[in-house]
Amino acid sequence: MSTPKNHHFIPEVYLKEFSNSQKQLFHLRKGFPKVTVKTVGQVCYKPNYFKLHSKDSLTLYNIKDLYHIEKSVFKKHENEYPKLLKKVTRPSLYLTTITKLDLTLFLDILITIKMRNPTYRERVINDYKTYVTSEQFKKDAEVGIELAKSIDIIDPVQYFENYIKEASTDENKQADMYLRRFLDTQNKSAQEAVTTFLHYKLYMYHAPFGSQFITSDNPGFTLLPNDELLNFGGLALEFKFFFPITPKCCLYITHQEKDTENRYLLDKSINVIHTDKQTVDLINNCTYQLAIEKVFAYSSNILDLFLK
Repeated sequence: MSTPKNHHFIPEVYLKEFSNSQKQLFHLRKGFPKVTVKTVGQVCYKPNYFKLHSKDSLTLYNIKDLYHIEKSVFKKHENEYPKLLKKVTRPSLYLTTITKLDLTLFLDILITIKMRNPTYRERVINDYKTYVTSEQFKKDAEVGIELAKSIDIIDPVQYFENYIKEASTDENKQADMYLRRFLDTQNKSAQEAVTTFLHYKLYMYHAPFGSQFITSDNPGFTLLPNDELLNFGGLALEFKFFFPITPKCCLYITHQEKDTENRYLLDKSINVIHTDKQTVDLINNCTYQLAIEKVFAYSSNILDLFLK
């Protein structure tokens, strides 16, 4: 398998749904006065973005390739995504069903897309740097320091001082700390989000004729009761979660409706809502606000509404 250089933090297989038969989509950079056309491969990537830097990471997870995340972990998700997408967007007047196994994988892919995003990466690394330079970290490290002294290894105080310095300044170490969550089969952040979603009813909004959902370089968002817009999180609160997945379909999950009917079944229902233009506009406006730089659409007329 060849080594990919351009690593898409928004998977091409996701963006393809918003493109035409030539894999082209309409593209608008926030604050710019012109809609342009881009191919799926030309957007939402960074060179070697998911490349590991340390051989320690390879040893820890028993892998051999620094590009393992891009070539293997994400590839498995992306190969399954088209099949799962057809199941969750199956045409129906009121209700469609999907196995919990398939739905769990589909939700996991969406959560992983959120976690692949540069906004999430930046937050994780900043939180990590804040922690390792905090008094709390020093308190947490005290136990390890005393243990190290008792077994007579290298100077533990110097070791932790070096660790703090490297963790707060070494970008490669910070990157690997972030990337390891994609190698961990017990990724708690993703698992907790998926488990939370499975407790509630799921809805698939279908846009009316003449309307369409747009997407961005940071798709999916949470709305709180005070209309606070979150990139990702708030799932312990009174949340509304939206994720546009095609120009005609947007996944919607809300804390307001727990799923008691499907709790003990192997299948789970997805409620089909043929929504109105006002709801589509609300979701699109939130998508635009949360975009890092760019929004994308199947046709240009919807993006004309955001021209500045």
